[in-house]
Amino acid sequence: MKTLREAFITPDEDYTPYPFWFWNGELSHTEIKKQIHDFFAKGIHGFVIHPRMGIPKEIPYLSEQFFSFVKTAVEQATELNMKVILYDEGMYPSGSANGHVVRTHPEYASKGIYVTRVEDYKKDCKGFRKVLFFFKWINQTVFEVATIEQATHVLVHEDSGGTIRGIHFGEDDGEVSAPPSADLLNPKACRLFIDYTHEEYFKHLSPYFGNTIQGFFTDEPAILGRNHHSKMRPYNEYLAEKLKKIGIGMKDLPKLFLDNPERQKITEKYQSCVTDQLEESYYQPISNWCTNHQIYLTGHPHDAHDIGLLKYFHLPGQDVVWRWIGPEDELGIKGRESVTGKSASDAARHAQRERNANECFGCCGSDGNQWSFSADEMKWYLDWLFVRGCNFIIPHAFFYSLEGKRKEDRAPDVGRNNLWWPHYHYFTDYIKRMSYMMSQQYNLTNIAVICEKTHLPYEGIEVLYQNQMEFNYLEVDYLLANQFNLKDEFLCIAKQKYNVLFIEDRHPDLEFILLKLQKFQEVGGQVFIINEKNSFESYLEDLKLQTNRLVEMKGETRALRYTEFIKEEQQIIGLSNEGDETLSFDIFCSPKYQTVQIWNPWKGKITPQSINKGSVSLVLNRREFIFLTFEETVQSREKTRNKRNKQLDYTFKTSPIPLKNLESWTKEKKTRFYSGTITYDFEFFISKEEYDSLPKLVQLDLGRVENIVTIFVDGEEKETLFWSPYQFTLSKDSLFNKQISFEVTNTLANEMDRVPLESGLLGPIEINY
Repeated sequence: MKTLREAFITPDEDYTPYPFWFWNGELSHTEIKKQIHDFFAKGIHGFVIHPRMGIPKEIPYLSEQFFSFVKTAVEQATELNMKVILYDEGMYPSGSANGHVVRTHPEYASKGIYVTRVEDYKKDCKGFRKVLFFFKWINQTVFEVATIEQATHVLVHEDSGGTIRGIHFGEDDGEVSAPPSADLLNPKACRLFIDYTHEEYFKHLSPYFGNTIQGFFTDEPAILGRNHHSKMRPYNEYLAEKLKKIGIGMKDLPKLFLDNPERQKITEKYQSCVTDQLEESYYQPISNWCTNHQIYLTGHPHDAHDIGLLKYFHLPGQDVVWRWIGPEDELGIKGRESVTGKSASDAARHAQRERNANECFGCCGSDGNQWSFSADEMKWYLDWLFVRGCNFIIPHAFFYSLEGKRKEDRAPDVGRNNLWWPHYHYFTDYIKRMSYMMSQQYNLTNIAVICEKTHLPYEGIEVLYQNQMEFNYLEVDYLLANQFNLKDEFLCIAKQKYNVLFIEDRHPDLEFILLKLQKFQEVGGQVFIINEKNSFESYLEDLKLQTNRLVEMKGETRALRYTEFIKEEQQIIGLSNEGDETLSFDIFCSPKYQTVQIWNPWKGKITPQSINKGSVSLVLNRREFIFLTFEETVQSREKTRNKRNKQLDYTFKTSPIPLKNLESWTKEKKTRFYSGTITYDFEFFISKEEYDSLPKLVQLDLGRVENIVTIFVDGEEKETLFWSPYQFTLSKDSLFNKQISFEVTNTLANEMDRVPLESGLLGPIEINY
């Protein structure tokens, strides 16, 4: 068995990325095998087969022909000892089997209720429609049941009109053939969905379940489907029965739509019933099916805040899409979507799941240019996920085809069709190392933020991130169901221990929760209430007194993200630079520690650094993530030099495009929209006196590069850099006595989006020593 250090440097294949593989083209057995071998050559040992818009209509979803291609992929994966996750829909959201559930049983179409004016109701309609009752809307807060002659409004129960995105052209949002969505609150409809999809996959591929085939991916099931009536709320007979049991009758339902003082209260109860019914009809049966067939359920719910639904996932997941988070404007720590990185990881911690997944990068290009998504940004998103506990990466997406309008469907391709593909092994290795380090461990935070099933507090929580106060979201059901233990002043769930709890005063069960926590407080636990007067920031000083971390930090730490955990009985700190500037800071630890080991997951190296009287100075570059471990014995000391720099004299030529200066190649007419690689061949000049004065090793700083650069010395590839600082360490003989070349690659945005984004080697070039 590998030691922790050995597994960090060369992690097992289990920690591979599992790309969303968009099957969006003219499928062929030969091409499927070829692309799988492309994945394998880059160190990718798993994938998710995702039927996608662009499969020809001659290959119907779940047909024998369709399954022949799936079987080819699974057989090829088996030969290469790769793993496969099956996708349960064609295309998304999940639950309708590409509309087949409703086509065979129209009564299973998704349904809901809404309020409309009587005169609008009288117009012609199609599909299922039922009047629950007429009422007179007296004002914004009062209504009374009325006859149709006296009524102003009517509560209508009808088909939602919702659809899903299909896998054939003509089946997209708003198009005539868009598949109808099924009623996910109806257990009979969900059972039919399982029969049409899961059972069919098992019938065709049963020998591979539990070995090559690892799981099923369910994708953001939407109760009403897409493009449904804008003001509609889910409703069917099963939900009506559940509502009745808590005292909400049919005549109470208009309160969901009117500006009534009781609206918030009834809405919370109603939504709780909707979630409970969705669990019973959809998530529980699918989870049980996967358990019974020796695979796991993964994917993610419809909303980032649906943490309560994740308990049915053997591999809980979420997704990061549409640049709702990003490096700019502190989006990663502010706003409703900032919870996405922790929702699944914290659910997994408390449910004792070793892994949690994230479908990431979809439509995350900057400024609306999806193809401008760079390797630099991909690294930022990965680190954003890892420091929050994610450990199973599902890149969205690898495109089977970019032919025609296929390239426009939720771009960019972040795999084999992108310009960085020749260097992709760097990312594969990094994802494996990080996924390994963040798996099979528990973090050491003592802070929990209590959340509801469908709401995670996020307003003002950025102060915890900015002060390196790690916390976990704790779903309230663990408290309500007494699924915790008290040990001294700690509330213990799984391996997590908390003595500080935050809870919003808006929580509907606040009084009952506080009653549950009375003994916790009596033995020394702290409960902080968040409301308009008391924010997370107002409790910051109290938190600093309560936190017992391995180290403390001083310096430039606002953009520093922190995690501390135990893995294989080793206490480890993870530090991520989430900003765009180099961070310089000091860490302070117990005087007993004399050496800190710096684990660099990008390079797979572990470097010792001496600690002087309990402190050590660290520099964390842009887009850098490191792990720290501490030892009580001195191993080695690094030699340091005073840094000097000099701008170099040089000449260069480029091929195949001639450039006169170090400037963006988009300034040249011929390369204005060029996406690809240009080679810069350099000859450097320096006097003999200065050459003699240089140390044996020097650092070459290329300044600004857009976006990827690979250095070659006498034709031999030395290193590839994907983000600033673009700095290489070379011997002075390599720099001045041999041929130096730089291959610079931009993004596909110039070609795909037809935008002249700055590209190339822009400098200035300096030597540091």
